[in-house]
Amino acid sequence: MVTGASGGVGRYAVQLAARAGAHVVASAGSPARAEGLRELGAAEIVIGPENLEGRVYGVLDNVGGRQLTQAFYRLEDDGVVMAIGRAAREATVIDFELAGTRSARGRIENFNVTTPFGGDLAHLVGLLAAGDLDAQVGWRGPWDKAMEAADALLARRVAGKAVLDV
Repeated sequence: MVTGASGGVGRYAVQLAARAGAHVVASAGSPARAEGLRELGAAEIVIGPENLEGRVYGVLDNVGGRQLTQAFYRLEDDGVVMAIGRAAREATVIDFELAGTRSARGRIENFNVTTPFGGDLAHLVGLLAAGDLDAQVGWRGPWDKAMEAADALLARRVAGKAVLDV
């Protein structure tokens, strides 16, 4: 499952997971924000992880907070949540007694960027250049509109990425 699947990182995660052969469950905040996720490779779409029927072995969590908690409760035995982002900007509170009744030995791992990552970026650029990865640009504008872009991203009015022209 990919939480925050409609955002810039989430849309890449859906595509890359599907390319790798995963059965991708995309979790979005609303049906409108979920538009286009099937075309990117999502096999299923849910509006929030709490609405997932069944369980998943892995979660790429871009949201944090309540959504990370709900995703954690839906793990298969020995499943893992990779905590990538904190878009919710809220604390994640997990009732481990409740979690223990849902799955055995589920875990959360933090995502950490290490360098060098030039090879990884080159691979992604190659996929983009070949048309095998869709950048999903949802907002584009001049450099002097950077604050407008940031506001739109933070208010979740952009599905995908914001691009500033320099």
